[in-house]
Amino acid sequence: MQLGKFLTTEVLRANRNLIFVNLVSVFLVGWIVFVSRDYYASFFKGPVNMSVDALDARGRGKREVNFVSVSGDKSFQSVRGAGLLL
Repeated sequence: MQLGKFLTTEVLRANRNLIFVNLVSVFLVGWIVFVSRDYYASFFKGPVNMSVDALDARGRGKREVNFVSVSGDKSFQSVRGAGLLL
């Protein structure tokens, strides 16, 4: 009879710990989604068309939108040695 009681208490303890770990995991995932909700909203809206002047006037640290589409008349290779051009 002692073995049955021991197994019962161990199973109940394991279930309680599993529920606790699952609740903490769900809370952390929910918190991460809540904190980065602006990023996900920008992602699902898609890129915003901006002119080069508007992008330049926006400043470096200010990010109202995360994804922008910029068109211009000049381009240059930004990484040395990328592609076929050296």
